[in-house]
Amino acid sequence: MDFIDELRDHRSHALKQIEHLSTEEATKTSLINPFIRLLGYSVMDVTEVQPEFCAGPGTKKEEKVDYAILQDGKPIMIIECKSCGEDLNKHYNQLCGYFAFTKARVGILTNGIEYRFYSDLDELNKMDRRHFLMFNILEHFENKNLVDELKRFTKTAFDVDEMKIKASALKYSNEIKRIIREELEDPTNKFVGFFLQTVMPGRVKTKKLRDDFRDILKKALNEFIEDRIRERFIAFTQESPKAEEDIPKESEKEEEEEHDSGIVTTVEEWTALGIIKSILHNVVELDRITLKDRKTICNILLDNKSNKRLLVLYMNDPSNMIIGLIDENNKPSEEIKISKVDEIFKYSDRIVNRAKFLIIK
Repeated sequence: MDFIDELRDHRSHALKQIEHLSTEEATKTSLINPFIRLLGYSVMDVTEVQPEFCAGPGTKKEEKVDYAILQDGKPIMIIECKSCGEDLNKHYNQLCGYFAFTKARVGILTNGIEYRFYSDLDELNKMDRRHFLMFNILEHFENKNLVDELKRFTKTAFDVDEMKIKASALKYSNEIKRIIREELEDPTNKFVGFFLQTVMPGRVKTKKLRDDFRDILKKALNEFIEDRIRERFIAFTQESPKAEEDIPKESEKEEEEEHDSGIVTTVEEWTALGIIKSILHNVVELDRITLKDRKTICNILLDNKSNKRLLVLYMNDPSNMIIGLIDENNKPSEEIKISKVDEIFKYSDRIVNRAKFLIIK
């Protein structure tokens, strides 16, 4: 079984266990031990995975980290575990203390769902304040880049020197992304000033002008990102077969039955399906998202089940297109008229929330 398939199985297992986990020990048994095995290490072999590893000058329980992964008898990774759902931000200092005492080059803080990977990239033997990798087993299992990074910590692939190089690149990349994300949400004066000076050179920069320009800048940046997403998706759909006659039929009989039923799946509906898959590519396996057409309505479904609607489309007439956002009762809670199919991207957050609701349900 491929690593990605093992991750999918682990995620399915975790979804069934989460609501029943209330203690750290239960979280270790049900979620963390299987994850360690998924990385290729045997939790039954203390020469490979040692529980309650001494990470302090004494022998007290508070001076022991939950697990140490060993190589040639020496710790290469330490893992501090918390109960499922526990806020990991509260426990950074604890792992940091363990890290300083051991010779491990990787420290992992986890609640069984989220795994934060730390190292000492800034100062030797002192754990960095920011993790260089964060993997959430419920959200990131289909993210190829993150899955590939996680594979570097498997028993057969782990190399401490290569890890340090990759971790440095990841850390700085994540930091750049964090800064961009924060600037998009709330542009700083320095960020606003750069664009203001470029766009309006020589203009007196009053506080009112800066405040007004901040709103303009924020809107322009977010529109730019949306435009780039649309451009890439439209380029993809134009390279792919879209018209109804391009969709393969299982048999001539099926084609005749579809014709007789009066159901015609439009180019706009197929494009909408592609957009939904694009929005949810990091949330759910894409082959679980399907289209079920009717004479007057077209449903985008999860697992091809009518009681798991992601979105409703009314797109038989391209000049009068409407989408229906679905509520918890599987009914359209709001119907919105759109002029272009790619306007569906505007409702990405609500579609993602609907998908997550159906996955956990």
